[in-house]
Amino acid sequence: MDDQNLDAIQELTKKERRELKRQQKKEERAREQRKSSTMRFFAWALILVLIGGSIWAVLQFVANSGTDVSNVTPQEVTADDWITGNANSSVTLLEYGDFECPACASYHPVLQTLKSEYGDRVAFAYRHFPLSIHPRADETARAAEAAGNQGTFWEMHDMLFERQSAWSKGGNIDDILAGYAEELGLNEDQFRADYNSDEVKGRVEADERAGRAAGVPGTPTFFLNGQAIDSPGNAEEFRNLLNAALNEGA
Repeated sequence: MDDQNLDAIQELTKKERRELKRQQKKEERAREQRKSSTMRFFAWALILVLIGGSIWAVLQFVANSGTDVSNVTPQEVTADDWITGNANSSVTLLEYGDFECPACASYHPVLQTLKSEYGDRVAFAYRHFPLSIHPRADETARAAEAAGNQGTFWEMHDMLFERQSAWSKGGNIDDILAGYAEELGLNEDQFRADYNSDEVKGRVEADERAGRAAGVPGTPTFFLNGQAIDSPGNAEEFRNLLNAALNEGA
């Protein structure tokens, strides 16, 4: 092979190498473009999923915590509430409570004292606000409602708070609550049927929705004549608030 042909072959090889490099760069650019397109696709897909999830969460929140609370006024006592004392009083003390809440149980004897002292002058009302951190709060709220169907809401209410340390520790809660109903002289079959009924579950849920609509942060939360008050530290602080409200309405 002469030198001229050798130079031609070398030159051709150089051209081929340059072409190969150009092709490699072209393929790399194409791969980068495909990679970029894929990343943009997944990014948009993720954004759409997040937006869809947010919309769903908002719809769920509206469905579960809207202001339509089946005739329950969030901050004010109505004729549909469980009321003890003077139901016709111009002064109302509404409690949002949870039977498994230790703080609620500690307030129970204070409220019992106040009911005894002001029962002929003040309307005392109770609504359910079972907290998710308390595994038996919903069952006990339903037990009080089921007892209420047989005219003993407040008796079951008192029993649940007074025996909180017993029933909250374990055992079959359904049987425990049925036993309490029997102690109160209730028809056990009716109690169990009401306890598991959609009607009773709906009442508890309506109270809970009303509490959320009223901005209840936890339990116990008290409303005096429709106005939220800081939980008083003792009976005397409660008395001061109740006396002031009574004087205003005099």
